[in-house]
Amino acid sequence: MLISSMYVSAYLAFKVVILLDNHAKMSNRILQFAKDGTVFILVAGAYKAGSAWLLQLSDDAHIFNILRAKFTDYKDFHTMLYTCSKAFDFIELEVFYKLTLTLLLPTTVAVIVRLVYIFGRALFAAPEPLTPIVEEHPAEKNGKSSEKEKGSRKTRENETSKKSEPVTEEEDASTHSYLTYHVFQFGCYLGMAVILMRLKLFMTPYMCLLTSLVANNFVLPQNKKSRYVIVFLLLGAMSISGYSNIQEQLSRVGEFSSPQQEELFSGLRNTPNLMLSSLDHASYCQS
Repeated sequence: MLISSMYVSAYLAFKVVILLDNHAKMSNRILQFAKDGTVFILVAGAYKAGSAWLLQLSDDAHIFNILRAKFTDYKDFHTMLYTCSKAFDFIELEVFYKLTLTLLLPTTVAVIVRLVYIFGRALFAAPEPLTPIVEEHPAEKNGKSSEKEKGSRKTRENETSKKSEPVTEEEDASTHSYLTYHVFQFGCYLGMAVILMRLKLFMTPYMCLLTSLVANNFVLPQNKKSRYVIVFLLLGAMSISGYSNIQEQLSRVGEFSSPQQEELFSGLRNTPNLMLSSLDHASYCQS
């Protein structure tokens, strides 16, 4: 159910973290991150376990059993049914090798390094000293009013000229903070794909999304002409290996046939005892 899902658990944990930050915020950024991370894990884990126990839900128990079987000797019928397949094994290095040939992996790494540098520099930079506000006498304000009116035109011209200039990371990091979500989301998908190779179907499209950020003026300051040049050069370099990969995938024509798996399924239909069928499947995986 949705009420006991990790999505709701993470949402409530983020709300608690934001509420605590508004009332008790530390001056040290590293300690602040450590506190927020610890609170998030504790709240999300407590809500997940508590809601599942209170509502007697075990819909996603097989997912945790699969993760448990990946790192321990735990086995049951469902874990052995999944883990004997190659798609549920750990990811192979050949996957990263092919992603490197298409320049998808190097470009993604370059974008992530650039984002970490920008936000790290903006986050841990020393705050600018506050300038004291000096109150002027009313007579002085009237005398300077004409000068302010003359200078207002210049300030408007400067503001319009600044809009056409490339945006720097120092002045615009806060408005593009949503990009940190994509970095953390990609980290989650990467971890999932490493544990279960089948989940690389989530990782690869997200790598394409991060690669598209090379055309973002915040990530890579550039003008309109250079942006087109960089995008077309990158697409041309990617197509060298990408075209051969597409041809290889299209050339695979055949029919899937697994006599052992068909025999297993027929045995499950004809065997009334589930334990006997699980033992048959265990011997099949070991063979």
